[in-house]
Amino acid sequence: MSESVDRKNITTETIQAVFEEIDTDRDGRITMQEYAQFLERSGGISPEKLDDFSLASMDGEINDLDFVQLVEQWVESHDIGDPAVRLLEEMFRQA
Repeated sequence: MSESVDRKNITTETIQAVFEEIDTDRDGRITMQEYAQFLERSGGISPEKLDDFSLASMDGEINDLDFVQLVEQWVESHDIGDPAVRLLEEMFRQA
């Protein structure tokens, strides 16, 4: 059985804060361009390093409620030892 993710750094509040940081034009939606810019600001992280957590699953843009749901589902579906989860946790710590 896989160990669940320690969600202390990935709460609904931190997900919302990350959304607001990514949404640079403050239109309530994240575009692929905003997402790519956020990853670059987060230390040059490529979407490939985050495995299947990408805007490809967001149809090009996503609103805040869908973003929260996507992140929560993604975290729940990954093992705590997954390097992509650790990378996401680090990004959220920085936000």
